[in-house]
Amino acid sequence: MFLVGKLVEITLETKEKKVKKLASQGDPKVIAAILNHHLKSEGIRAKVNRKNSCLYILLESQEVPDENQQVELVQGIIKSFKSKIIKTIKIGGRAQGQKIAAWIQKIKLKEIKKAQELSTWLAYGTDNFLANQESETTEETVVKEKFLRFAVGKEDTALLPLDSVKEILRLSPVEILPVPDMLECVLGLYNWRGDILWLVDLNQILGFPQLTPPRYDAATKLAIIVEAGGKILGLVVNQVDEIVEHNPNWLQPLDRILDTSMRKFVRGYFRSSNSLVLDATAIVQAPQSNHELQ
Repeated sequence: MFLVGKLVEITLETKEKKVKKLASQGDPKVIAAILNHHLKSEGIRAKVNRKNSCLYILLESQEVPDENQQVELVQGIIKSFKSKIIKTIKIGGRAQGQKIAAWIQKIKLKEIKKAQELSTWLAYGTDNFLANQESETTEETVVKEKFLRFAVGKEDTALLPLDSVKEILRLSPVEILPVPDMLECVLGLYNWRGDILWLVDLNQILGFPQLTPPRYDAATKLAIIVEAGGKILGLVVNQVDEIVEHNPNWLQPLDRILDTSMRKFVRGYFRSSNSLVLDATAIVQAPQSNHELQ
């Protein structure tokens, strides 16, 4: 019995060494099996791919896996392999049935102790969700661009580069002077620090349903004052959310299905926030915003 027990122990030890060796060599199937062993109790399943020295890990569960908790766990496991092949890991999490990742982090393995978060929040549409990463740029070398996020349409959001935003005004309907014989998107005039400021309904310019006209709505309005090409315009919206940062390298091109009337006002979009990135210059210089007003 002692001999049999010893043989079993030696066999298990040999198998464990083989598994660790394969993991250190970057074998995605072995790494996936190890991760799934640790994550099974939490209802999370890991899918693993490797491309050269980069390991791509997708975590799926009924709900989006907790980013900080799971990234820390996965980092510790990968680090334990002491691999000389794996230099970078990219980890993403999403809910089952979804085609895009809700969050993504990229970590250089040699800096794994820092657990530095990359606020990339890019989303991908296939199981190889990180294989087509646009840039290998790290957090240390990226100068992120700041954007103002606000509501457009019924449930959509849009972004404007913060350097084009002069001010955000909260206006009472009585402060807006209607101008007859103007396009429907033109809400009127406002006395902005002694200057005449034209106010337009950004929803209508983009092709969304119009805002309730100020004279029929007692609620205050929010106007984003933008400056571009030497011109200033007030874009009236329903809600302003917050200032966010995005890596400009991850600006995605427009989808073909995007309404053609809107395309000329949009630079692209960030999948991370599902938000369109608007072109302030194009909006300010548009005929409905410019020629009839200036």
